[in-house]
Amino acid sequence: VSSGSVGSCTHSGKDDIEAVVWANLQLAKNNANRKSPVSVTYGSRDGWLSAQGNTTIQKLIEKGHLVLLDSACGPCIGMG
Repeated sequence: VSSGSVGSCTHSGKDDIEAVVWANLQLAKNNANRKSPVSVTYGSRDGWLSAQGNTTIQKLIEKGHLVLLDSACGPCIGMG
């Protein structure tokens, strides 16, 4: 797996971000050949804003490994 999307407009939160950060760190550690970044959607604007202040998340965004999508209907079990 070289990329993915995590999140939901309902009941998403800190656990989603932590899973994405962990996955990104594992991909980087294993020098994965990425075709696109891993994206995450937060269920609330407050959660999205709090993620913006996380330095690990900011480093992943700056390196192009993570896309923090706007708080909206996003990747979830119902999208596919």
